[in-house]
Amino acid sequence: EIAELAKGALGFVRIGSVVGTVPSLLTSRLLSFNKVHPRVRISIDVATSDTLLPLLIRGDLDLVLGRLPDQLDNQDLIIDFFEHPERMSVIARPGHKLAKKKKVGLSELTTQTWILHPVGSPMRLRVEAALKRNFSSSMLNIVETSSLLATTSLIEASDMISVVPYDVAMHYSKYGLVTILPVDLPISLVNLGVITRKGKTPAPAVTEFLRCLNDFSGL
Repeated sequence: EIAELAKGALGFVRIGSVVGTVPSLLTSRLLSFNKVHPRVRISIDVATSDTLLPLLIRGDLDLVLGRLPDQLDNQDLIIDFFEHPERMSVIARPGHKLAKKKKVGLSELTTQTWILHPVGSPMRLRVEAALKRNFSSSMLNIVETSSLLATTSLIEASDMISVVPYDVAMHYSKYGLVTILPVDLPISLVNLGVITRKGKTPAPAVTEFLRCLNDFSGL
């Protein structure tokens, strides 16, 4: 079947991904895979890990680029961790008053309106844990969304701030849509990785895509 795939046979790969892997790892590997296997259908769902993993367990996805939430019973899943931990950045609109400073303390962020993932997502849990070391998250004005479009639109039109993966922040700052605030947010995130189901033999196209991921991510 692998040989047939190499000859151009059709296949289908259903990918779930958190937003942080999209600008770099997923985009790079998908383009490389598509050059070699142009007839393989690929679908991509971008959401938080806690949303994607039930789809993987149910069989609606073949793999997820994400992390295992602390509260999830993961006995049916396998994760191959990426070599490097994910970095996070605090972003705001260009021209935000805090962007003019050389250094921003966490205490200066208490009066800002935050855009955060919904309660229960791994990133939300870690962000709140980091903030609670300095002040109560109940003090914050929070807008909840997992939509990156909603996040960037709100930031563009206001003085709201948000926490996003570093690669995402760099992608949007490159086009002048956001600025990265000079603040150290001590977030301890579990490494991202490629998550698949135990006991499930991947289809040939999925196997080839997993191999393509491994070549890039240092798994």
